[in-house]
Amino acid sequence: MIKITFLCLIVLYNLNCLAQEFPPALTQHQMYEDFDEFVHIIENANTQLPIRKAVTRYNQLDSMKLLRFRIDTIQDYYSFISLLDIALGYMYDIHAVMAKQFYEQMDDSSGVDKEVINQIYTGYRQWMNDLNETSNQQGKRWFPCNPSYIDGNYYLHGFYILINEYDTVVLKNTKIISYENIPYHNYVLKNNARFFKGSIRWDFKKNQYFSNASAFHNEGELVVEDEKGNRDTINLSAYKGIMAKQFSDTTLFRHPNFKYCLPHKREKKVLFFETDKILYIYLNDMYDAENTFIAKVKELGGNKEIEKIIIDVRGNRGGGDPFWHQLLKAIVADSLIYDVQMAFCNSELMRERLGAHAESTSLKVQMFHWLPDVELLVTQYTPTYFVPDSNSLQYKGKIYVLQDEDVFSSGLSLTTYCSHVEQLVSVGEPTGLLAGFGLTPFLYQLKNSKFSFRLEPAVDITKANSALDVYQDFP
Repeated sequence: MIKITFLCLIVLYNLNCLAQEFPPALTQHQMYEDFDEFVHIIENANTQLPIRKAVTRYNQLDSMKLLRFRIDTIQDYYSFISLLDIALGYMYDIHAVMAKQFYEQMDDSSGVDKEVINQIYTGYRQWMNDLNETSNQQGKRWFPCNPSYIDGNYYLHGFYILINEYDTVVLKNTKIISYENIPYHNYVLKNNARFFKGSIRWDFKKNQYFSNASAFHNEGELVVEDEKGNRDTINLSAYKGIMAKQFSDTTLFRHPNFKYCLPHKREKKVLFFETDKILYIYLNDMYDAENTFIAKVKELGGNKEIEKIIIDVRGNRGGGDPFWHQLLKAIVADSLIYDVQMAFCNSELMRERLGAHAESTSLKVQMFHWLPDVELLVTQYTPTYFVPDSNSLQYKGKIYVLQDEDVFSSGLSLTTYCSHVEQLVSVGEPTGLLAGFGLTPFLYQLKNSKFSFRLEPAVDITKANSALDVYQDFP
């Protein structure tokens, strides 16, 4: 009995020690060790880097490495996690994110502490919320806006009213010139790694990065220009705590913003317009958990004379490619070829991580004239076909795919596929993202901090004759 009690005490003591180890107290040496491991992984696993550098002339990796010196000032665990999260922002990729949890069906568990992933993510989000709450209590809040980027400039679209006890300022479709004495475009580039991960885009016309989710605080000096070209300097601190409200005004939108144009919620739907004989399909994502949507398409479009089909993926948040594969099979009369070529970093790390995937396909080392001095591992897939269902709509006409800048992930895979076959035509505007086909993002975890993150391993080089073509983002 005494022995059993003693053993229980030991177990309880060990469990208590384990509980006290989170979050771990990292030494400065351990933080440097993790940061260097982080850089090594990104350098050897992120195939996008040389493509982006060739197009933009901007070295993301070098900029990210400059964050290393900040470790000297870090005193706590979550400040280090924040540094790594900011560093991920320099990838400018919607799939380069801090991991929220472990997925048994898709993640490699080798050397990964699965249990701690969500614990770190949740703790970090709470730490960030506490910081924001402290800032709010100190009166430092974000100005309530999401500036629109149009033709190289940023605007506060619509109306804003700034009021204090002495003055009222009305801003209408105002161009932002500078914030805190920094040209606003430069301010965005300086802070873009802190903005929403999917907001950093490449302007193919202006040849520059921009953000569609930039932000600034409701204090400091803001210089704006009205529609007549008159400039005004506003001391935002004078309006701190005073309502600044935006009213809807679409006069400035360069395209109909889908979120505001339609009164109903954005959800999947199928409509048939009898007069014009158009079958319209809207996809807000690429999921069909109940496996019923494609049946609705067949039901509504069956036994009808269809002259055009429109698949609208504006605002599509992604999901899985098999969903739109099945959708096309339910529509077309003839088989569609699916012939994709992807490339990976030619590194020992990537070869190891590809594992079974590398065994299921043929990989060869290849260099391209449009990416000199860079070796890539290139897939040699056997072409496959989307064979029509036995009860498909047997449609032989054009399928028009509508896209906007808010399409993500597998939504972009569909718009990319339009360039592969003549029956599909993409219409709309580029996203400014590096689109194309890819694989499920790989999970990585650092040794000491257990910081876990995801990276897209592949780039789509199908039909690419230049580095710019690899963006696969041209309707």
